[in-house]
Amino acid sequence: MRILRSLVIGGLCIFPSALIGLTIWYLLGSSFDNSSISVITTCNLIPLGGVCIGFWISWKNGEAYALSSGEDQHETQ
Repeated sequence: MRILRSLVIGGLCIFPSALIGLTIWYLLGSSFDNSSISVITTCNLIPLGGVCIGFWISWKNGEAYALSSGEDQHETQ
């Protein structure tokens, strides 16, 4: 469940990070040269980084969904 949740949230992070990349690309002058470092960074690395960060954050926060060995689920009285 934890991996599925992390993949879904990480995948959904493509939309805000793509909008951020598009905005930065527009502010940098809207170059259409695909070999330009500004195009590579804003159109590829920013969305990819957003997906990776979204996956990492959801993985860290999803410990409640992680499988455990069962030892910590039983309380000793």
